[in-house]
Amino acid sequence: MALERSGDPYYDAPVVILVFASPTSTHVLDGAAAMMNMLLAAETLGLGACWIHASGPYFETPAGRQMRSELGLPDTMIGLESLALGYIDGDKPSAKEHTEPTEIL
Repeated sequence: MALERSGDPYYDAPVVILVFASPTSTHVLDGAAAMMNMLLAAETLGLGACWIHASGPYFETPAGRQMRSELGLPDTMIGLESLALGYIDGDKPSAKEHTEPTEIL
């Protein structure tokens, strides 16, 4: 999976996972929990993964609705998120070092 942005919102990943849900009182939380579990599983398996948030709004556009139809999903399903998944090209990026505490409130 390429780390540089190539114009492809999925970073040229060989696998893209789309997360949809039926509307319930907790569908957004359920989708977020599913995404987090997939990110943790990818890390455990040595895969690169990137949470792509722009997919939810995309599925409300005419092109997104057409794609949802082509996938055979009913109109009642809500497109929430997506995940780009693959092997990282090169070295794994390191986390930025925090030198000062971050004030939240």
